[in-house]
Amino acid sequence: SLNGNDVIYIGGVNLDRNLYAFDTSGNSRTYALTAYPNSSPAIAADGTIYIVDFNGLLHAITDTGTTLSAAWTHATNNSAASSPAVSPNGTKVYFGSYNQTIGVRAVNTAAPHTTWSIVTGGWTVGVAPAVDESGNIFVPCYGDKKIYGLTQTGANKWSAYPTGGKMFSSAAINSANTPIYVASDKLYAMNISNGSQKWTTPFTVAGADFLSYSPVVDAAGKIYAPCSNGNLYILQDNGTSASILASYAADAGYTFSMPAIGSDGTIYVESTNGKLYALGVVDTTPPTLSSLILSPVSPVKAGTVTFTLTF
Repeated sequence: SLNGNDVIYIGGVNLDRNLYAFDTSGNSRTYALTAYPNSSPAIAADGTIYIVDFNGLLHAITDTGTTLSAAWTHATNNSAASSPAVSPNGTKVYFGSYNQTIGVRAVNTAAPHTTWSIVTGGWTVGVAPAVDESGNIFVPCYGDKKIYGLTQTGANKWSAYPTGGKMFSSAAINSANTPIYVASDKLYAMNISNGSQKWTTPFTVAGADFLSYSPVVDAAGKIYAPCSNGNLYILQDNGTSASILASYAADAGYTFSMPAIGSDGTIYVESTNGKLYALGVVDTTPPTLSSLILSPVSPVKAGTVTFTLTF
């Protein structure tokens, strides 16, 4: 995850119980969790970092630029099973659950406590909610194959079957708050007001899917969608259809994770080959960090590989 100053926050894996922060100058710092991270971090507008660990603790962490320290922790009774999402005003944190009777939970950030939870038709495990500028929440559900549109108070706005298949990844919303993008066998665009389908990706990749790969959208509306075939696809939403602007391939046999977008439009994306890529700019002096683990999926080695991507 990236904050507004292009500081990258990444959780460790396996026996690594740390949250790592590093900036474009190569400075790094760590925060020790009580267990290995169960999610990617989320960053509030005020810079607070939220992350869930495998003990079910939701951590609120502050970053002074030199030190990561705890603001508070909140026990979720081991129900937290996704990356958190923060409301636009920073007053609530939302996450999906292992518990089928607590599909989505909201935690108050000022005095940490659960303010509401709602029942979905199954687990929302691994699926971070998406939040629009009005505070509405959208969460795909692995269990019943629906995506739920909720108000900031937890009331159900709509639910829909966009794909007919299971969804492991988070939804993405563009800056205009018009469509919402959901990944499954293909990438789907849905009307944010009622959940109706607008389009699906204009191609099918044999033996590949977008099932476990969350898309992101940049300020210009371009969609970045990792695929299980190892490609990162860049698409343009044309309203009723989508067109492919470009694609970038990971090394043979590897795949990309969910991208993050820097303040200058640079796309940062990790590959399962143990490399972190910066797409869109040329950087001749990338930061290097020793023994850094950069992914909730696989351990990686130090270093940054930078490429130029034009379209």
